[in-house]
Amino acid sequence: MTRATTMLTVLAFAALPVLFGATEAEAQVQDDDFFTTAEREGFTTWRTGVRDAELEARFTPGREYTVFAPTDDAYRAVPAQQRNLWQTDRAAHRAAVGHTIVEGRLTAEDLRQRQYVTTIDGERLPVRTEGDRVMVGDATVQRADITAGDGVIHGVDRVTWPATAAERVRDPVRKN
Repeated sequence: MTRATTMLTVLAFAALPVLFGATEAEAQVQDDDFFTTAEREGFTTWRTGVRDAELEARFTPGREYTVFAPTDDAYRAVPAQQRNLWQTDRAAHRAAVGHTIVEGRLTAEDLRQRQYVTTIDGERLPVRTEGDRVMVGDATVQRADITAGDGVIHGVDRVTWPATAAERVRDPVRKN
């Protein structure tokens, strides 16, 4: 291959996103991982929770995931007893954050076709629709289909707890 042919090939590939309606910056954004995407889109508390719960390793390279990330406003609305539990009970913290992650890329349209999804910890979350709204567990999807290179994020309006962590909130002395 000549140098001119090589340069033309490189330029052609660089132009593909523009030709198909995406700028180079937009193409890069779609390649960002969950953590970069979550921070850029304002899910900073969720991102911090994943890091603090040491769940980053659960995101296996080459696999896709769906995340139901509570908005920062949703985290601020959590009662003090639950927030304190995250700081004192690491297992409850990990369970609550793990409860937001599902294997596989599921768009809002995909969710409309399901009755439930299964979290990475094996818990089934019910999925239902009411008009245009999609609900997962007790949370309503407020921002759907935020693309990350390794899946999709749906911003939800509340923090939901798996049954084991919810029991700890009701009875903080009991350690299941």
